[in-house]
Amino acid sequence: YGQPADMVQINRIAKKHNLVVIADSAQAIGTKIKINEKWVNPTEFADLSTFSFYPGKNLGACGEAGAIITNNPEYADFISKFRDHGSKIKYIHEIIGRNSRMDALQAASLIVKLKYIDQWNEQRRQVAKWYFELLKEVEEIQLPYSSENILPNYHLFVILVNNREKFQKYLSSKGIGTALHYKMPIHLQKAFSYLNIKEGSLPVTESIVRKNVSLPMFPELKYEEVKYIAKIIKEFFVKEK
Repeated sequence: YGQPADMVQINRIAKKHNLVVIADSAQAIGTKIKINEKWVNPTEFADLSTFSFYPGKNLGACGEAGAIITNNPEYADFISKFRDHGSKIKYIHEIIGRNSRMDALQAASLIVKLKYIDQWNEQRRQVAKWYFELLKEVEEIQLPYSSENILPNYHLFVILVNNREKFQKYLSSKGIGTALHYKMPIHLQKAFSYLNIKEGSLPVTESIVRKNVSLPMFPELKYEEVKYIAKIIKEFFVKEK
């Protein structure tokens, strides 16, 4: 949801076992990790970082788009060929690749939006700050957590709540949209049934999936709107008592 993992510890493990670190940065553009009093980009800790520019992301294109970044020339050479039918020279194919080139329309829209991403992320942080201030005393929900050395971008603002369906219906009746990210954990998806990981095997994951609710989160949210959302959330729990 826009919170970097503990990349320092991940790197320690990777170096110990000679592993390549691939960072899923799809929701994390603009996030930072504080190391020795300096804020650094999480991508500095990864051999490869992947980005999604799906329209709903903090930096979204007009359609499907994405990118991979690396400071490893060997990886960069392979990626540049693999994304274009295994070719660096037109009609000359060194390896079997695929057609994964970003089209010009997506690139053009991203070039414009990239100028504003820091501003938009800062606005999201402000919205999150309002949520924290207005909901901190609501014992029935669990708010997101960030350690002091993490600067999230709040791609989403996800809380945990019991009786989720009733909670969502009440907010919807008051004109507040919510969403679920995500409805089913990976180990219970049919696509991974061959792993034979039964329900109950990952109780923390399964509990979070049952309780997670995404509240409205986008840069243009105003304080009065967040205040109204918080008011309705508090109202719901008063009625539930």
